[in-house]
Amino acid sequence: MNAKLIPLLTFVAFLSACSDGNNNSNNGASAPTYSVNPETIDVSQAGYCDITQTDLCLFPFPNDFFTREDAAAPTGKRVNFDPRSMPVNSDGIGIDPSEFNRSDGFSIGGTILTRAEGVDLAVTGAASIVDMGASLDAGAPIQLIQADTGERQLIWAELDQNPEPGEPQVLMIQVGKALQNGTRYIVVLQKLMDAEGNAIEPAGAFKIYQEAIPSDVTWSSISLQPS
Repeated sequence: MNAKLIPLLTFVAFLSACSDGNNNSNNGASAPTYSVNPETIDVSQAGYCDITQTDLCLFPFPNDFFTREDAAAPTGKRVNFDPRSMPVNSDGIGIDPSEFNRSDGFSIGGTILTRAEGVDLAVTGAASIVDMGASLDAGAPIQLIQADTGERQLIWAELDQNPEPGEPQVLMIQVGKALQNGTRYIVVLQKLMDAEGNAIEPAGAFKIYQEAIPSDVTWSSISLQPS
């Protein structure tokens, strides 16, 4: 299967600014301050879940977090779902990921799934199915970008209208045309708003990376320390 790869969904400029200047050393006058304390981030599932999306283990999806290097694969990658990350049925039995893990990437025409609690797509100004061209604007709040060329892809966004009671509402990003095989793409979410026009905050774990907050919190061989 020669499929394209969607990378870790990258939330670029999710807020209008990621720093007010306080997270830098204040000319030596005082210790820097940060918006998130890394010790408050739950990393207990970080070995098999993307902790930047805390309520659904496999989100954002597709996601390069759920791949591994494989030189024998056409794309150089292989899907790598951990059994602990898989959905379970009503009897608590999880899906066996073995067949998924044979793939060398994700569908070139699949839906990109993530969460942005409380987002109002109309207020945000996200491209819709009747105005997909808006997704190609430099200031578009939701974008899909070809990583190598920086070219914006034709997309539209919608919210899942059929969540079960108590289930979170999913943000679905649909591609306007099939993507290229063996190609990496980046999803951009910026300046998302709720129905009242308030900016939606990213999760604390994402802020660690967004603001390059130093941290000694580690799990396994992975560290929250920004590179």
